[in-house]
Amino acid sequence: MEQIKTMEQIKTVNRRRNRMMASGACIIFFTGFPHVWSIFQPYVMEQAGWSQGQASMCFYLSLAAFVFGNIIGGRMQDGGNPQKVLWNGGLLFSAGILFSAFLITPSPVFFYITYGIMQGFGQGMVYTTIISTAQKWFRDRPGFASGVIVTANGLCGFFLAPVSRSLLAQGGPKLALLLIGLAIAMAWIAGYLFFAVPGQEAEGADAGTADGMEAVVGAGAAVVTGSADETEAAGKRRTAGYRQEPENQRQYTSGEMIRTRKFYYLLLTMLFGLLSYFLVSPVSQSYQISLGIPEAAAVSAVMFGSVMNAGMRLALPTLADRIGRVPCIRVVLLLAAAAMAVLGTARSYGATAAVIAVYGCYGGIMGSFPAFTSSIFGIRHTGENYGYVMLGIVIATFAAPGITRLLTGNGLGMQAVFLTGVAFAVLAFVCLTLLERELKKGENTWH
Repeated sequence: MEQIKTMEQIKTVNRRRNRMMASGACIIFFTGFPHVWSIFQPYVMEQAGWSQGQASMCFYLSLAAFVFGNIIGGRMQDGGNPQKVLWNGGLLFSAGILFSAFLITPSPVFFYITYGIMQGFGQGMVYTTIISTAQKWFRDRPGFASGVIVTANGLCGFFLAPVSRSLLAQGGPKLALLLIGLAIAMAWIAGYLFFAVPGQEAEGADAGTADGMEAVVGAGAAVVTGSADETEAAGKRRTAGYRQEPENQRQYTSGEMIRTRKFYYLLLTMLFGLLSYFLVSPVSQSYQISLGIPEAAAVSAVMFGSVMNAGMRLALPTLADRIGRVPCIRVVLLLAAAAMAVLGTARSYGATAAVIAVYGCYGGIMGSFPAFTSSIFGIRHTGENYGYVMLGIVIATFAAPGITRLLTGNGLGMQAVFLTGVAFAVLAFVCLTLLERELKKGENTWH
């Protein structure tokens, strides 16, 4: 009877965590909406009479607010009330989009508050809650769990871009924002209804019950009997398969984390690793066309790059669950350096292939770092901790245009910009190597 009961518990937990992942992915899908802003921008500029700089600020504000939403929302949900954080975050997110539809006026201030700050901050609260909860449900496969979530985020641009174009052509930015805002609100409410936090039985390791933990995270394991033989077999499965955090791993608070060298090496690895993408992304299409590559091929490269971005967000962290995160990220950084070198020297379709590779590297980094952060600093405070690591994204986003302007303003072409990207990828590789050394110094460190 005990065996049957345990089997039923396994099935119940698996249903709950899979339902949570599916609903969470639906909400997270829309957090990629700011990356579609380039499609909205010319329509909004025409209607409101804004300059290019005023319109571009909408994207930068939403991205900055997104990171701070991760930090504040992460602290709130790590404190024990993720459902409330998800509800408030979703409300801010959807309300920001809906309100912005009525605020396309000559003064961009109120649009900045709604589309920029409200949307971005709400997104960050939703993002951190879903990712950290998914990792807690899938403690045996944190890379897979966070990979599924960030893949949904990466797919937004691919699917929502043509929808946005159609809505903008038919009814302008007001109609497009209203309909997309309503879709976001529906996804948020539906996702909230199915959102669940792992109960005591799903956190058996924390409670000191090894067989309870195995029941939850050993999705492929058939039955847990609690016997010594089965416990030993479970340990062998874990060793041979997925890499899990050790049961005695230190759970860093954010204050403790930022006092370690590991945090800064991790932050700099993300910052320098992402700079290549942010240097390429704004000019990926126009640069290819300037080389004589047909416009259709240039557009296709961006589309294939988006697919590669989404695919790498899931594939790389899932692979890292098995072989380790440092080796996977190391390969991504080497590929990024090679791709930027090709972009800086190629004069034909080699540049097209390099653009696709850079998009894939961006996806690999974005997919890997949530689980990488929790693997180093523990899963208990991972929501807030990853928010601080994501400051690297903000710095990279704002630094990339300045680097481009500095180089091109001094008479250097885009080739010089891309070759500078090689240097940044190498710097990221160096920081990752230093981080690895720090990890090896620690006791019971897994990476």
